Amino acid sequence: MTLQRQPLRASPTLTRSAPCSGSGYREALRGGMALATLSSMTRQLCALLVLASSISLLAGQQPIFRSSVRTVPVFATATDSSGRLVPDLTQDDFEILDNAKPVAITSFSNDPQPFTAVVMLDTSASMTEHLKLLNQASEQFLMRL
Repeated sequence: MTLQRQPLRASPTLTRSAPCSGSGYREALRGGMALATLSSMTRQLCALLVLASSISLLAGQQPIFRSSVRTVPVFATATDSSGRLVPDLTQDDFEILDNAKPVAITSFSNDPQPFTAVVMLDTSASMTEHLKLLNQASEQFLMRL
């Protein structure tokens, strides 16, 4: 007698009175295979759930990040005695002191740096008598950029 695999039913049951003969025997084996398969699937599902929960616990922990800083940015603007910018300075024109001890400059850039400026003008009724002064001040600001 050979057994053929057939798709499992949702709830296999035996309805014959002679469980060890003919089609009743096949139903009994098929039902046993279903129980064995469900038991195996249950074990695999439990193992998968344990694995997933342990991964989620590990993922929930934040890694410890440690760092030390040896480079400190120092931004400088050089002006002359009349308040005008001094262009074209080099690294040799600067000296950095840390607790009165000279520190080597490891990175230097004299490139123009972009910035954003926003000009808001109050032209409400309370400013009507000062609008000319307001316009002059905003023009001076924009010219000195």
